[in-house]
Amino acid sequence: MLKKKFVIAVIIILALCVVLVKSFIQKDVYTSIEDYEKCIGSKSQYTDSIYANNMIWPENIADSVTVEQFYFKYYNPWDPNYLGYMETAYPDDKTYQSEIERLKSLESSDYSSFYGMSGFNKELCAILASDSGVVYALTDKTKKEIVYVLIEFCNYYTDIKDYKSIIGEENLPTGIDISKDNPTRIEFDKSTEEQN
Repeated sequence: MLKKKFVIAVIIILALCVVLVKSFIQKDVYTSIEDYEKCIGSKSQYTDSIYANNMIWPENIADSVTVEQFYFKYYNPWDPNYLGYMETAYPDDKTYQSEIERLKSLESSDYSSFYGMSGFNKELCAILASDSGVVYALTDKTKKEIVYVLIEFCNYYTDIKDYKSIIGEENLPTGIDISKDNPTRIEFDKSTEEQN
């Protein structure tokens, strides 16, 4: 009888621990363009993000621009992770060219030393890349479309496992590896072990 009570107590304690841990994990997902300013730009509620207030994504969306798809995810199991994807279509050459010129005028960073990135399947307009992730804009001139992407994480990998299905392989950098076992993360783990 005592053994049975002990087992029940352990199960209850474990269940409470799981509930407690899950209550600390924050996850927000936005798929409506109406929530754009909550996620991106100077009015973003995600002030700990280095990329949510970036120059690549527009500060606001012009009424004439059609947003084909918008997705923003904040996931914080222990450290904040962000994933943003927006596909836009421009109604005329003037509006489209204006946005392309704005993007091309931005100072882009060299991305080739981060996470195996070696290029893109579409024309790259602007990019910021670092150990903490990448934000960029791609275009398809024949369709007058621009795709904006934001991937931000801590500890040299993303905890957001479905990033490929959300962004699509055709909109990801060629060769990118931001999985938990990527070479950058492995090197970080080795250097940490050597220091200890």
